[in-house]
Order: sequence, then structure tokens, then C-alpha cells
Amino acid sequence: MKILIPYIWLFLSGFIALTLEILWVKYFQVLLGNTIQSFSWVTGIFLLGISLGAYIGERFIKGQKSNYLRIYLFTELLITLGMALSFLFLVNPSKNLYSFISPKSLLTDGLIAIIFIMPITTLMGIGLPILTEQFKKTHTIEKLYALNTIGGGLGVLILGFFGVMIVGYQNLIFIVIALNLLLSLSIYYFSDRLTQHTQDQNLQLINHEKIPSTKILTLAFFCGFILLGLEVVWFKSLELILNDRAYISTLVLFIVLVTLGITSYLAPKLEKWSPSIFPILILLGVSSLLVGEFISEEAFLIARDFPRFTIIKIAYLALIFLVPLASFSFIFPKLLISKRWSGEAVAKIFISNTVGGLVGTLSVSYFFINTLGMKSFYLITVFFLIGIIYFLPNIKMKKTYASITLALFILFSVLLNTNIFIHKPQNIKVTKESPIGLFSLIENNRGDLEMYNGNYRIVSPYKNTNVAHAQMGLAFFPALFHNDPKIILSMGTGYGISLGAFLNLNPEKLYSVEIHSMVNQVSHYFKDKNREWYNDIKVVKSIDDARGFLARSNKKYDLISSNIASPYTTAGSQFLTKEYFTIVRNHLKKKGIYSQLIWGPHLVEIIHTFKSVFPHLLAIPGYSSKDLIILGSLEPFELVKPLDYFGENWPLYQGKFTIAETIKIGDAILEEKLLQKPEFLISDHFAYLTHNFTRGLNFFWIHK
Repeated sequence: MKILIPYIWLFLSGFIALTLEILWVKYFQVLLGNTIQSFSWVTGIFLLGISLGAYIGERFIKGQKSNYLRIYLFTELLITLGMALSFLFLVNPSKNLYSFISPKSLLTDGLIAIIFIMPITTLMGIGLPILTEQFKKTHTIEKLYALNTIGGGLGVLILGFFGVMIVGYQNLIFIVIALNLLLSLSIYYFSDRLTQHTQDQNLQLINHEKIPSTKILTLAFFCGFILLGLEVVWFKSLELILNDRAYISTLVLFIVLVTLGITSYLAPKLEKWSPSIFPILILLGVSSLLVGEFISEEAFLIARDFPRFTIIKIAYLALIFLVPLASFSFIFPKLLISKRWSGEAVAKIFISNTVGGLVGTLSVSYFFINTLGMKSFYLITVFFLIGIIYFLPNIKMKKTYASITLALFILFSVLLNTNIFIHKPQNIKVTKESPIGLFSLIENNRGDLEMYNGNYRIVSPYKNTNVAHAQMGLAFFPALFHNDPKIILSMGTGYGISLGAFLNLNPEKLYSVEIHSMVNQVSHYFKDKNREWYNDIKVVKSIDDARGFLARSNKKYDLISSNIASPYTTAGSQFLTKEYFTIVRNHLKKKGIYSQLIWGPHLVEIIHTFKSVFPHLLAIPGYSSKDLIILGSLEPFELVKPLDYFGENWPLYQGKFTIAETIKIGDAILEEKLLQKPEFLISDHFAYLTHNFTRGLNFFWIHK
């Protein structure tokens, strides 16, 4: 039993650490906005802290020759305290915290991540080198590392995925803190017994070099750079194929960590069988990526409606994700078994590896996606793999394998297409790849222009007959109940039709917030429908996460409207929670009105959540009777304009219902939904929409 305890500790510490990362990703999405930069800062600072912790662990090993378990116990107790303090501030961010990150910038985002994540992950990083030094006589580094990474992967799946669905984010925080306390108690109980146990062993001491070679450290750096850079690329690719869901980052982390843990366990066995198997595995991964390029465009050619999970998409995911991951994951374990490591040396190699991962994840998020295209990182990966193959220790025929990889690199250079088309290229008017998503403006078969981001529409396309009615209704419907709206906020530009309608109200200022810059840049294509809002001096444009924009400001508005994308995306679901509606309520003036387009199979839950914040509701059908433009106010609605005030400027619902009839239809739908009992109320601290697979939603396809 005693020999299993170190493995259990590292398994549990990985289990806790990666669950924490999922929690940080969630609350940083609320604080910094739902962007890949937010995800990358969490991942990057997580890695930087692990690196610093490994360095501190190395210092401890040099300065103290015995009883490392006391140090390990002390760090785990501090981790528990740090977790409690971190989430005390992140779960309900204060106005001062939002003010600190306003205006939003790379510097402030990084500082926030450093403050709330780095102290804890630094303490976490101390553990592996300390335990390696303590148990170097009785345990192998590759097995300790394997259990740590597998624990992380299972933590992501069990707690970060299923745990979130069952107990929610807030309760999960308490569970993680309790698990870390349990780990600390276990260390306290077994520390003296295990110290005596390892001293009693008569095994041969590991003969290690005090300072690992520069070559090994360099290779470890590029291993981290490649794997974490690819993780960002895989994360974005899965978003495009499966649509943006909260569980995608969880899936990627789970598969990456478990695969890395399994390869760490298998690497010594393969080394005994044939050291030259490792470059062959690398070549397999490179070849898989290359073959994936031949079908990648097919994989992203989507139908007019949300596609189901097809065989070609399964093949594509296997070729660009699963096979390369399994192949490349053997590189770092190969480095681990190339020498006999002490705790001091383990610290050095992990510092190098995690710093490489930090550089990889941030460079992809901030440089490659914006400038060269997401898939260009595959080219960089192959380039670095050539060097890794050549410099891997104990490999025969290095030049041959490196030459083959070089040939594949050249083939990649010729064939790689950095644009992922979701429609026929001849129909694409504008396309832009960015960390926010893959934006496309396309011309459909009827000659209408439609906007897409990823593989779902930003707003409902023109094939719906009630587009103008719904888009203008976000502005005109609340204006019927407000005497003189002067300060207006519109969140989510879409085609700009709502902004044009708001300008008809003659406001003093119209604030427009849109997270994707391309949406505003193509708005001129729809100038006949949006009153050229982008040229109006009354409009104050902001490219920002709408929720963060509100949270960082004290400004109050007469009217606020929101036209956000699918509620079943990670981003969209954050605009349906009780906490979000509360933020909006606090930005309304005394007689202010909020309008939002809502839809989806959980309409009952959305309406009841809305009602929990806004006591007075009104609604009309939007694009159809399955979605609503809902109004919320703190005071009873009083009609201050004739119902036909906007005349022909506001098209009738279905081309035949008067505004009075449309309001009656909306009231009937609203009354019906309010009489139904909701399954839940939507909250920041739960994942009901993004993780819920009932009512037609399931793991691999979208509700139709």
C-alpha cells in the first residue's frame, strides 16, 4: 500500500489542478469576456505558475536534504487557502475589479490572471520535483508523471464536465477545496511512515547528471510549444465542427491529458522494444495532419441548417486531432526516460516544458490565428518536429527520418490552405479568421447576403420572412412604452437593422457594442436596410464583450437591447443568466426598458429567469412564434405612443398582423410559458444550457 501512496497523491493533485483550470476558464469568461485570449491567459498563467513552482521546488531540493514531505504538506495547505481566496473574488466580481480591467487590454488581462491563478499554480508546481526527489529510489518519474496527467484528465471529465452538470460551478469549488484538504490530511498522516519506508529501501541509487543537457531542455521546450499550441488550434477546430459549446475545452483537455499520461506509461516499454519507434510515430502524426488537409474543406462545408455529426467529420477529427495527439504525446515521455532524473533535474525539464507551452498557447492565440490563419500552426509544428526528430536521444537513422519529415513539410507548404470555407468559395464575399471565430459574409442562392461566425449564423438569415420585423422590433417595440429615449445601448450588431431603427428614435447617443469587428466592417453591405448607422455621429461604437462592457461601466440608459447569437453557445448562454439580467437592470434609468430576442427549447426557463429580475414583462413574436422579443422593466408598461406610430417603417409580423394583434399573440405565448414550471433558473454558476443534452440536444449534434 505504501508504495502506491505517492501515485495516489499525484493522481489526486492532477485531478484537482485541472478541475481548477476548468473553473478558472469559466469565471474568466465572465470577467474578461468569452474569447480565446481569455482561455489562453488561464492556460498560459497556469503553465507559468507550474514552471515557477518547479523552479522553487528545485531550490528546496538544493537547500534541504531530507523530509521533503513537510514542504509538500505546507504547499497543499497554502493551495487550499489560495483557492478559497481566488474564487471569493472571482465568483462575484466587484465593480473595482471590473474598473481595473477597463479599458480592456492585454496587460490588464494578464495581470488579473497572474493575481488569481499564478500563486496557486506556483505552489502546485513544487509537488512533482519534491516527490521525485523523495521517492527516486522506489518510483520511476515516468509513472509519477503518468498518474499526475491521467488524474488531471479524469478530473476534467468527472468534475469539470459531469460535476458541473450535477452540482454547478459554485458547489464544485467547495468540492475541490474539500478534496485538497483531504489530500493534505493524507500527506500529514503518511509523511512520517513514507519517509521511513523510503529510507529502509536498499535499491540502487539513481545515477543522474546534476544538470540536464541543454539539448534535452531545448527539446522539452519545443514539446510544450507544439502540444499547447496545437491544443488551441484543436480547440478552435472543434468549435467550428461541433459549434461553440462549453464542453469543447473540457473534451480537449481530457483527451490531451489522458493521452499524455498513457504515452508516459507506454514510452519505457516502447523504448525497450525499439528506440526508433518514436520518430516513426511522429511521422505518423505528421502524415495524418497532411491527409486531413485533403478533406478539411469537405468537413467544413455545412448545410443550411445545423449539421449532424457525419462520418467525414469523425474522420477529419481523427486525422487532425486524435492521431497526431497520440503520436506527438510520446515525445516528452521519451525525454523523461532518456536519463535518470533527480527531483532537481525534473524541475528543470518541467520548467522548460511548461514555458514552451506558455509561449505556444499565447503565440497561437495572439499571432498565428490573426495573421497567418489557424491551421498555419500545423506548418510550424512540422518544422519543429524535423529538429526534434534529429535531436532525439538514442535514435538511429535520424537523418533519414528528418529528411522524410522535411519532404512532408514541403508538401504541407504547397497544399496548406489557411482559409476554412464553410460555403463554396465563389459565394464568399468576405472571410476573416480571428480568435473570435471564423467570420464569413456569403451570398446565398437567392442572392441575399448572410453572416456566419464559426458554423452558426450570427443572426437569423434573410430566408426568414420576419427578419425586418424582428430586428426593428428590438428598437420600436420598447419605444412604444418610453416617452423620449435619449441614451440607448444596442448589444450585438448583426445586420445593423436594429441600430438603424434606434436612430429613427432621434436619440442623443446610441452606444453600439459588438465583439466581432468584422460584423461592423461589413455593415455597409446592408446600408439599404440599416440607415448607414456606421456613418452617424450619434453612434458610439465599441468592439468588446457586451457583458464586460456593462460590468465595467456605471452609465445608465433609457433603452437597452440585446441580439445575441445562439443561447446554446458558451458566449450566448452568458446573456441569459440571472446575474446578467441583474447587471442590465442596474444600467437602466428609472423608466428604462430592456429588449432581447430569446429562443430555443428552454424558452420556459429563459422567461422565468428573466421574470426573476424584471417584474414587468411584455413580448411579441420575433422571427416566428418559436422565438420572442421580450421586454423587461422595473415599472408597469404604459403605452405612450399610438400602436401604429412607426407605420410602414416597422413591417407587420407575417406581413398581416397589426401591432395590436402581434402584442396579443406575444402575450398569449408569454402567459403560456409562465404557467409552465421551469426545470431550472439559468445562472452563471451552473451549466444548464451549455451542458444540457435533453430536449433534442445531445453530445454530437445540435437541437434542430
